[in-house]
Amino acid sequence: MQPPFPCPTATWRNDVYPAIDATQPHLSQAGKTIIITGAGSGIGRETALTFAKAGAKHIILIGRTAATLLETQTQIPAGDFC
Repeated sequence: MQPPFPCPTATWRNDVYPAIDATQPHLSQAGKTIIITGAGSGIGRETALTFAKAGAKHIILIGRTAATLLETQTQIPAGDFC
């Protein structure tokens, strides 16, 4: 799919491609502790989910609303939360 406007890049991507797939071994975050601000929604939530896929040992979710942080937490496979 091409962008709906003039684009300065030769390639337009709409989905994950192998070079940035979080499950790639060379992108592993195993054993690392990650702090994510704004983890309750949007980019922060997607960042938390991606680090979980990459195998982060601890993911610390920070945000303004406890309800949205709990929603993000439920979307992440069992792990260590703060």
